[in-house]
Amino acid sequence: MYTFADPLEHALRVGADRVATVCGDVRHTFAELVGRCRRLGDVLDRLGVGRGERVAIWAGNSHQYVEIYAAVPAHGRVVVPLNTRHAEPELVYALEDAGAGLLLTDREPGKLADCVDRVIRIPDEWEALLAGADEAPLGEGVREDDLAGLFYTGGTTGASKGVMLSHRNLIANTFHWLAALPHAPTDSMLVMAPLFHAAGSNAVLGNLWTGGKQILLPSFDLFSLLNDDASYRPGPPQSMAEINAVRIAIRRSLFSGRATFAARLFVEYWSGPGAWEALDSRHQLAITERMRKVDAEFDAVNCNMISITDYRHLRTPVLLLSGERTRRPAHRIVEMLASVLPHLAREVVRGAGHMGPISHVAEVNGRIAAFLDAQLGYSRLPQAA
Repeated sequence: MYTFADPLEHALRVGADRVATVCGDVRHTFAELVGRCRRLGDVLDRLGVGRGERVAIWAGNSHQYVEIYAAVPAHGRVVVPLNTRHAEPELVYALEDAGAGLLLTDREPGKLADCVDRVIRIPDEWEALLAGADEAPLGEGVREDDLAGLFYTGGTTGASKGVMLSHRNLIANTFHWLAALPHAPTDSMLVMAPLFHAAGSNAVLGNLWTGGKQILLPSFDLFSLLNDDASYRPGPPQSMAEINAVRIAIRRSLFSGRATFAARLFVEYWSGPGAWEALDSRHQLAITERMRKVDAEFDAVNCNMISITDYRHLRTPVLLLSGERTRRPAHRIVEMLASVLPHLAREVVRGAGHMGPISHVAEVNGRIAAFLDAQLGYSRLPQAA
């Protein structure tokens, strides 16, 4: 069996020069990532963190989080990811229960500082320690049955509990993850779920094994989610995940009394950043007043009982026009319809987005007219003269 050191060393062997992590403007290759993970071992040695001792991390997603999650166990210590949504008493309990001596955090520790021997702030203090460290070998003296992580549950049925998972447990889970959701070295994984949770951290070891790229979102942001270059997002199929992200963001905004913000999200999703500000106040108000209806229409779409295969019975000739720059769900709908419609003409309007009928009036209307003429011979009718 394997330990956390193995996926790191494997990634270095097969893809040293490939991009491993992207976090904002910071990119690291696998060679850089593994080098940083090796230096992390020297940092722990210098700080006096012994084998088997607990290292807690309380932070948002970042490339440092990926390195800490993978390298702390690879150097024989135990990583303790803390839930950033827990209240201070819950965090204090987890630190004391785990017996953590070191806390790595990107935020003000408050009373948590009293629970540990030392607090190190991410990124500045942590980066300074890494810069002055030497590389230490990964996996030295680490066994598959050694404890790798302590993961504290959400506490929905009582007090949060620390789940003890070994290297063997987590590596086996990674193999199951890759069997169920295979991805290749050419894939990019968007890590948008928090890394303290399995929904986020599941991706870490899997991408190290395959040599794929991980794109880290520090927190959920709709436009970052929709505009990144990820080829895979954990969750539903990409087009459905995307439109659901828009739906959820709009609904949350409406429920919190921010109807104008919901309208801006909707407009800029379909028409791009800046589209909302380009509208005059009259149009902004009109769209804002319709956002409750838009929210209800999302539910209506999800409740649609018509199957894509039902469209096979449509015998009428159909012109499918789509904008080259429209959103992924619209492209996916066109692809699905094109796979079943029996009498189809499919065309793409170059340079057009979702609002192609407005932004490219002449070309869109010209293509529609040409299609109708080809089907019905309108230009040959007497009234056409």
